[in-house]
Amino acid sequence: MNEIREGKMYEVLLDAKDRLNGVPIPEKIWKKISDRQNIKKEVFQNFKGTTTQHSSWVFILKNLNKIELVDGLMWEMLLSELSEKYDIGVPLIKNLILSLDIEPEKRCIVIQGINSAFHEDTDKVTLEYVMALFYGVDMGWWSEQEVRDIAINSMVPLYDKNSKRNALKKFFRSNPDVLDDLSDNE
Repeated sequence: MNEIREGKMYEVLLDAKDRLNGVPIPEKIWKKISDRQNIKKEVFQNFKGTTTQHSSWVFILKNLNKIELVDGLMWEMLLSELSEKYDIGVPLIKNLILSLDIEPEKRCIVIQGINSAFHEDTDKVTLEYVMALFYGVDMGWWSEQEVRDIAINSMVPLYDKNSKRNALKKFFRSNPDVLDDLSDNE
């Protein structure tokens, strides 16, 4: 019997969704969001205050508006904070459709659903789902072979000891004997 195909992954993701939906944005992240909002407001005020003199602030404002309030790095910090506070693995959270309500009186996480396990219009498993599958192996929820049987149909390369060693060698362009020490210490 394949535990993953029998619905256990969906149950795990549904539990994560239920546990995170509506929780407050962690204070550390909220402070960073607030700081960014305040800087944008300050620059906008400078822009408004100097429009009859010069247009320098418009360039600063234009560049700031290209930057997302919550960029990729801050999203990763958010996922890490949520994982730590609610004891839910980051790979599971990455499979949720997550947004933020940044109204000061609300300041909460909104989970709109669970991402599809497959790329749109394909039978290829998403990289986030592969991450969650292997996280499940680490948690003892199912076997690595069950995961490999599913994840083989993804766009994510799967490694065994030899292919991992070769990939590390290629990536780090280093002596494979030195890499053995690194990869064996996991």
